[in-house]
Amino acid sequence: MIGNTGAPAISRILYVDDEPALLDIGKVFLEESGSFTVDTSPSAPDALIRLSSHNYDAIVSDYQMPKMDGIAFLKTLRAQGDTTPFIIFTGRGREDVVIEALNSGADFYLQKGGDPVSQFAELAHKILHAISQKRAGRALKKSEADYRHLIEHAGEAIFVIQDERFRMINPRAAELSGYSEQELLNQPFVRFIHPDEAAILLDKFRNRNFDSTVPTHYTFRTICKDTTVRWVELNVVAITWDERSATLNFMIDITNRKLAEDALRESEERYRQFFRTTLDGLFITTPAGQWIDFNDAVVEMFGFDNRDEIFKRPIISFYVNPEDRVAFVERVEREGYVKENPVSFRKRNGTVFDSVMTVVVQRNPDGSTKAFIGTIRDITELKRAGTALRESEERYRHIFESFVDLYYQTDIDGIITILSPSLNRLTGWTEKELIGTSITKIYVNPEDRQVLLDELAEKGYVRDYEVLLLKQDGTETPVSLSANRIFHPDGSPAGVAGIIRDITRRKQAEGALKESEVKFRSLVDHALEAIMIIDMQGKVLFCNNAAARTLDAETCEDLIGRNVMGFIAPESRDNVAQDLKEVAKGNDAFLVRYHLISAKGREVSVECIGKMITYEGRSADLISLRDVTGQKQ
Repeated sequence: MIGNTGAPAISRILYVDDEPALLDIGKVFLEESGSFTVDTSPSAPDALIRLSSHNYDAIVSDYQMPKMDGIAFLKTLRAQGDTTPFIIFTGRGREDVVIEALNSGADFYLQKGGDPVSQFAELAHKILHAISQKRAGRALKKSEADYRHLIEHAGEAIFVIQDERFRMINPRAAELSGYSEQELLNQPFVRFIHPDEAAILLDKFRNRNFDSTVPTHYTFRTICKDTTVRWVELNVVAITWDERSATLNFMIDITNRKLAEDALRESEERYRQFFRTTLDGLFITTPAGQWIDFNDAVVEMFGFDNRDEIFKRPIISFYVNPEDRVAFVERVEREGYVKENPVSFRKRNGTVFDSVMTVVVQRNPDGSTKAFIGTIRDITELKRAGTALRESEERYRHIFESFVDLYYQTDIDGIITILSPSLNRLTGWTEKELIGTSITKIYVNPEDRQVLLDELAEKGYVRDYEVLLLKQDGTETPVSLSANRIFHPDGSPAGVAGIIRDITRRKQAEGALKESEVKFRSLVDHALEAIMIIDMQGKVLFCNNAAARTLDAETCEDLIGRNVMGFIAPESRDNVAQDLKEVAKGNDAFLVRYHLISAKGREVSVECIGKMITYEGRSADLISLRDVTGQKQ
């Protein structure tokens, strides 16, 4: 047992025995271990009073005591719904007593006698074991509940495919497709895939069991119920479903991202085409003036036949006045960017042409100059080319400024280098306040960024990573962050580029949904009419407290798993079977009256309405029962 601090937790024990001396000895021995604090009680009735106002991690009780023995004490607790670990510690060793104790819900039975040190050490061991088992059981139940909640409320579509058909669908999958869960269940998954990709994807699914190299990640198009086409991203995991091979699939809608990526690729292609075809000379050089790259316009501008001839000569050899470059380089280093600097160049044949050269410095992370990137433009084309450039810059600026989400870039050290104008609307910060500072400045929990970096290092990208963003006014807002690594032309890491989306409304909607579910569950649990959910074979999957009362069951759990036909009076069974078939066909049953035999043999007349639903991924019948025995009488 480990607490939040990492230190062993102290368990609180109630020790019940009618021998005061043994109580004192037991308290000393158990507390000496440092694992327990022990309260003592001289009798079971006294212990019941104490338990009404105190909580204990375990109970140790003698068997043979006046007024109420240990097993009667145990039965009383279990009848009250108290599941506290219970250990019978007694001198009575009869087999029938042991069996009765264990059947009544005792966790362990330990006989007194022998060396006290060994005896109480064994008792301490059994107490710790019982507490550990209890806590493990609680943790397992919570884990299962959390898993079900995660599946049902996941923001991505989750479904199971077996025999090429949908076997389980979460609400998001239905929402994404436009079909209901009932319309999707047991349907071939390939039916909903775009025809151009259906055959390929089906072939990959069929080969997964035979070829380990078949990918687990797919991007393809789906056809929604309203005939719209959506791009989706699918991750596949092999699982066992109902003891047979199947796949667990996680799917997200990437239509908007796909459109953005296509637009980005189109933009990049336009820039590549621009680099190759523009009449301006475009170049990249080292600080020392050696060529790194240039376009064909440079070759034509200087009157050469091929690129190799230019690579052999430094750029300074083309200056009419070489000293102009020395002054120009000093200015560029100092200012970082020089626009339309007049320069006279000499062509291969010796003729001179006047031009304007625009150069920007590309910096290394340490601030030193990495390269000069520039353009050379013939002055005669200055006006035309300048106008085209301004229009191009204005067009891309409008696109950038129209982003609803926040686009950002950071360098390799996490320093913010680019922010879209949507920054102020989303966060209240201004570019001046953030550019050049660490991205962790806008994280509520800076350590969250390391998780993002770890995933980037592993996958190269992050999708919909949720974090809390710190606004300029100190308030917090939930956001979804998608990011990719970016690289320098030489392939070395340059930093991270990403999109930040405000998901406040989505979180509020999720919270409202959780609250609605709690209210609905409370309404069902406290309804006066019996409510049950049965599968198509009649097995009870769910019932409320009123159902247990109607059928004279101790608790709802006593009905779960039982077949309702066992409670139907013989004269009503044919009618019930026929009505179940009608409901299975999708026909909701009208108000009918049946005769039941309760768990205690009592005859019960009920009015019943049934409706087909989907429960835990399968077809089921929702039944509402009203006890009308009194009316009939």
